Amino acid sequence: MFTIQQLGAAEIRANEPTLIQIAAASAYNVRFVDIPILFVAYCGREAVAFAGLAKHHDVWCLRACVVLPKYYGRGLQRTLISRRLEYLAQQKAPFVDVSVRLDNTTSIKNLRAFGFEFIDGTKIFDGVVHHKMRKLLAS
Repeated sequence: MFTIQQLGAAEIRANEPTLIQIAAASAYNVRFVDIPILFVAYCGREAVAFAGLAKHHDVWCLRACVVLPKYYGRGLQRTLISRRLEYLAQQKAPFVDVSVRLDNTTSIKNLRAFGFEFIDGTKIFDGVVHHKMRKLLAS
């Protein structure tokens, strides 16, 4: 069973070495300075996944969902999407955006299951094109 803990900026900095190890094990490059809210999944005392939330120019964005490879297929990404959407509902956010690579079919499938749709626009992260998706949230 997994537990999820929400971290703020100071807690993210305090846990950054562990979070960087998770990202490196998943071949993921993440800049925690850009992520003020992070949800971390634990299996017992071990951090095994994390996912961020950021607000840029009044637009909430899902950021950096990373799961240790040995925990793939256990629903952690879906759980972390759900927890972030719950947080955004409490914030009364009208919508949320996310950027995803087209070859990341697992993430696209999970995001679509939560009602995300592709919208116009792309971003470049580390030289790789990411396509924008959006979910309208209940007002």
